[in-house]
Amino acid sequence: MNKNHSFLIFLIALFSFYSRKDNVPYFNGEIESIEFTEKKYVSGDLVDLRDVYTGYMSVNDSIMVFSSSKYRDYRMNCFNPFSGNLQGEFCRIGRGPNEFINFTHTEQYIYDEEDIKLWVSDNFYKHYLLNLTSSIKKQETVFDSIIRINWRKDWVLPFSFIFILDDDLILAKNQDQTGRNNEYILCSYHLYKGNLDTKIRDYTLYNKPIKPSNQNIPANLFYMSLDRIKPDHTKIAMSMYLLGQINILDLQTGILKGFRLKDTEDFSALSGDPDNLSIYYIDICTDNNYIYALLVNTPFAGGEGFDKSGNLLHILDWDGNPVCEIQLDKNVFQIALDQQKGLLYGIDEDTDLVYRFDIQPLLP
Repeated sequence: MNKNHSFLIFLIALFSFYSRKDNVPYFNGEIESIEFTEKKYVSGDLVDLRDVYTGYMSVNDSIMVFSSSKYRDYRMNCFNPFSGNLQGEFCRIGRGPNEFINFTHTEQYIYDEEDIKLWVSDNFYKHYLLNLTSSIKKQETVFDSIIRINWRKDWVLPFSFIFILDDDLILAKNQDQTGRNNEYILCSYHLYKGNLDTKIRDYTLYNKPIKPSNQNIPANLFYMSLDRIKPDHTKIAMSMYLLGQINILDLQTGILKGFRLKDTEDFSALSGDPDNLSIYYIDICTDNNYIYALLVNTPFAGGEGFDKSGNLLHILDWDGNPVCEIQLDKNVFQIALDQQKGLLYGIDEDTDLVYRFDIQPLLP
């Protein structure tokens, strides 16, 4: 075999390798096109809150939580959404024991016979089970348990989402990041036993990174989603910002499926001109029956689309079937679902007022 022929075989093999790599789909699961054919309408009632509130809203039964870095002494204000009264301020700002510099939560509530509890995080090392009922009664922050999250052992960046499951299990999602060996690591979920000591399972979400055409746009933006767990801990719902797509991960089977709005862009569009991108879903809530996603469908506009609001609520069941589209009579930039009473809350874009929407009569 002459040298020219050998070189030709090498080029063919090289081309074949990269072609196979390019042909690997971005998404690690099947994608189904969906369409909402039934549209319903609902009007909201004003919730008259009688003290200062700002930040991220969450509601459960008789407790409405606002979490923000703008409060002076605490990270959280709690209201009664029916009386409007302030019930307390909790999670003190500071660097001392059980104080917070950073603060977040994923609307993961825990219920027992008497108390409402919420898993909260310092966004770095610890997860706290905040007993809201006891905190309000005692007018002091009460934590029922604390879990240390040692993410530095395997990761460069902290987890973007953490959910505490039953039987000492922790489900965590790593951020897109460059690893310690300069390898690019895509976001994915991981199931751990105990304090991240034993990894039980990995859940791959994406197969390859998207290469942005504009270097000013970070690559980790394309796969960004807002994730919420089904209260029975069997599935995760992920609403994507830059695609009209909601992903559902079955934690028992490991099967990942995507449900994309009919006639909207696919993953290949994300590597194109950013001026053609749109922001789709900006907030999501869940209960054991449905997934509730707030659609804005507005131009990306260099990231300004993240600050927009919408009035269309897309509701799917946990198999990805479209249930209905509900049009709210207010444009809202945040939604919160009271899982106990089935009431939806939204914050009006123009006034920052909170409205309550009774959507249960519209659902099957």
